[in-house]
Amino acid sequence: MIRGLYDLGIRRSIATPHIIGDLYRNTPEIINAALEKVKEACKNAGIDIELHAAAEYMLDDYFMELLKKGSPLLTLHKNVLLTEISYSMAPGNLEEITAGVIAAGYKPVLAHPERYFFITITMTCITGWQHWAFIYR
Repeated sequence: MIRGLYDLGIRRSIATPHIIGDLYRNTPEIINAALEKVKEACKNAGIDIELHAAAEYMLDDYFMELLKKGSPLLTLHKNVLLTEISYSMAPGNLEEITAGVIAAGYKPVLAHPERYFFITITMTCITGWQHWAFIYR
């Protein structure tokens, strides 16, 4: 897959594996170890591509534990944190979660908002979420 991206002209990529409390409890150590293996494989294959890793965090109870403990989180760039919510319903405490993310010094990016079928995309909804400091990806 990386060879195909490289052949298309991609020279820099950020892998964003999921971190979901009841499914994928990836850690920065696990993700960075995998990144090093991929970098080595690219080097051995002669693919000169710049690779980085971040994570896509499900805004669930496990995420809140990580945030409250001050665990290091993998960001896209500096303090930009890739997040997601359940596709079936928004957490009832989304404002509280967002406030905690911001208070911890992060800028949340909401991944693939088009997948949240429960949202009626209106200017009110978009304006409200932007008020909560989400960036859309």
